[in-house]
Amino acid sequence: MIRPEKDKYDLVLVNTPSRDYSRFNKNDENFIAPIGLGSIATYVERHGFTAGILDADALTLSIDEIVECLRGIKVGYIGLNATSENISIAIKIAKKLFPQKIIVGGIHASLMPEETAEKYPFLYAVVHGEGEYPTRCILERMSIEDVPGIAFKKGKRVVANIRGKFLDLNLLPIIDRNFFEPIRKEFHLISSRGCPHNCAFCASPVLCGRIVRFISMEIVVREMVDAYTNGIRCFYFLDDQLLVYRKRVYWFIDSLKKSGLYGRIKWRGMVRVDTILGFDKILLKDLKESGGKRLSLGIESGSDRILEMIHKRINREMIVRSVVKLRKVGFEVKGFFILGFPTETYREMTYTKNLIMELGRIGMEYFSLATFRPYPGTELYGYLMGQGYKPEEIFYEEDVEEEKELRTDYLHGYYNKINKEIQISQVSNKEIDRLKKEIITEFKSKFN
Repeated sequence: MIRPEKDKYDLVLVNTPSRDYSRFNKNDENFIAPIGLGSIATYVERHGFTAGILDADALTLSIDEIVECLRGIKVGYIGLNATSENISIAIKIAKKLFPQKIIVGGIHASLMPEETAEKYPFLYAVVHGEGEYPTRCILERMSIEDVPGIAFKKGKRVVANIRGKFLDLNLLPIIDRNFFEPIRKEFHLISSRGCPHNCAFCASPVLCGRIVRFISMEIVVREMVDAYTNGIRCFYFLDDQLLVYRKRVYWFIDSLKKSGLYGRIKWRGMVRVDTILGFDKILLKDLKESGGKRLSLGIESGSDRILEMIHKRINREMIVRSVVKLRKVGFEVKGFFILGFPTETYREMTYTKNLIMELGRIGMEYFSLATFRPYPGTELYGYLMGQGYKPEEIFYEEDVEEEKELRTDYLHGYYNKINKEIQISQVSNKEIDRLKKEIITEFKSKFN
């Protein structure tokens, strides 16, 4: 199950399951390749170490199955990635593997390194920030006190080492795809890290300081050409924002033309509403003809007050115009929406429902709904702390319930519930769940 299969490893990285597969079935969403883990594994192998990846999410492994697999191999260190939603699963795995040397990284560790090290002292290290260089330092047996970008428990105190400088992404090796399970329909890749915007609910501004670093488009397209040669025709960019700057968009189109991929592939990615409004019809048509299939918009809410509160710098009218522009040139459109922001009322949630239906009439074919979750370190997390909430109250339930009678491809993060005893918006969690089901049922009946 570990790829590639070897007699022994210096490091095995585990793509922690997004849900407890001993209790829940596989969800309806396509699994995303663990690009971050693939980058770390490729990087440390280039520096002389033997690495493998266990994609426990794609394989839908239970906690016990993961532990059994890892206990049956010779390995120096085990790394687990974790978001704030599945940190409890990662920790259950780590506890069962103790006293093996366990490293935890990912979004949650980066947002809460000291708290994670304090709460789980049996961890060897908590990596905050980019994992490539700190992991290499650990494998090189550098004194743990000197490894940049890690936190750990030493006696009764927590030590959090300062992060190193951001990596030059153009110097990283192209990810070795032999680390990934060959079960995905699309080729997942990134062309950048970071986002220049400051949405109040998003972890990216905290993690990257609103700094965007790009991979040379020649390198990106070279990777796409190699994949095309091996039979790949569909590409999914996992960048926070794919089309950030107009100059880079032209570079992307020109590189596809020079490589011979223009018009011979399909690609999709995330983009902002205001970015689309800044593109003229000729540029959007060129993007579509290059192979553009679907663009996903972070819309979040149908309430202009909520949009202003979370610093989206868009409004309902702009959202509608952007979808109209994309549909006119033939792009498929997906919208991401969130219910349950602090201070949000039921009426404002119905504005979101009404917007989803309006966009469906215009031609939006896909959408995802999420219940708001306050990622640690974000502006809205700080707001809730200031309102008297405590982290243990608003954090994530370990024993969540399966959503009933809903296609999960409509529910982003549906398995990661806020503690149902705590109400963050002006609407109960039970009522939010009811509204989600109502929205999905109505959309399906009208547009599917």
